[in-house]
Amino acid sequence: MTTTFTHAPITHENRLALLSLTWKPVRYLRNDPRTTLFIVAAINAVVMGSASTPVLIAASLLVGFLFASVATGRGVLTFVILEGVFLLFTSYGAFLGTQGFVAFMVGMSFWMARFTLTVTIGIYAIYSMSVARLAAALYDLRLPRSLVSAILVMLRFVPTVFAEFKAIQEAMKLRGIQLMGRDVIIHPLKTVQYLIVPLLAGVLRIADDLTASAVIRGLGGPQRPRPLCGTSMGVSDAVLIVITTTLIVVRICNPDAASIFVLVTGGQ
Repeated sequence: MTTTFTHAPITHENRLALLSLTWKPVRYLRNDPRTTLFIVAAINAVVMGSASTPVLIAASLLVGFLFASVATGRGVLTFVILEGVFLLFTSYGAFLGTQGFVAFMVGMSFWMARFTLTVTIGIYAIYSMSVARLAAALYDLRLPRSLVSAILVMLRFVPTVFAEFKAIQEAMKLRGIQLMGRDVIIHPLKTVQYLIVPLLAGVLRIADDLTASAVIRGLGGPQRPRPLCGTSMGVSDAVLIVITTTLIVVRICNPDAASIFVLVTGGQ
C-alpha cells in the first residue's frame, strides 16, 4: 500500500502572513513599525525628568490603550494597578508624614511611575512587531546596515536563548533536578553545573547558527537587501502620530493639575 503526501502550495499571501507573525496576536491597531518606534522614543522622552502628573496620566492612557492590544487582561490590570499606585503615592505620599521611610517611598514611586511606562511601551513594541517588518522599516529609514544587522541578530538571539533556557530546565526536571526559585540560591554549585554551563554551551552554538544564517541571507553583502514584506502607513498610524506629537507639546508646556483646573474653569 502506497501513501501519497500532497502539500498545499505556498502562495505569496501565505508567505507574507508567515513573515508578519508577531510574538503576540495584535487585536487592533496593527501599526507600521516606524510609528511604533516613534511612540517608544516619544514616551521615553516625555515621561522622564520633571514631567507633571497630568502629563504622566495622559502618557499612561496612550500606553495602556496600546498595551491592551497585545496583553492579556491580567497584564493590563497589573499595569493599571502599578501605575495608579505609583502616581497616587507620588502625588499624595507626603500627607503620610515627613519620616525618612515615607520620603524614600515617595522618591521610589516618582521613578517607578516613569519606569513602568517605559517598560510597558517596550513590551508592546516587542510583542507587536515582527522581525521581518521591523527589518523593512529600518531599511526604509536608511539606517546603517551594520546597525540594522546587529539589531536583527539581537532580536533573533534573545528569544532563542530563552527557549534554550526553558529546554534545559525541562531536561533537568526529567532527571529529578529542580532549579527554580530559591533552589538557585541554596544550591549555587548545582546551578552552575546543570544550568549555567549547558546554557553557555547552547549560547555559543546559537551564536554560530545565527552567524551562518546571516551569511546565507546575505547580510554581509555589498547590496542592500530587499525586504519580502513592505511597510506602509495607514490612518491609524497618522492618528497615533498626531496624538503622540500632541503629548510631546503638552510635555513641553508641562502643566500641573492646578493650571489645568484654572484653564477648564476659566479662573472661577
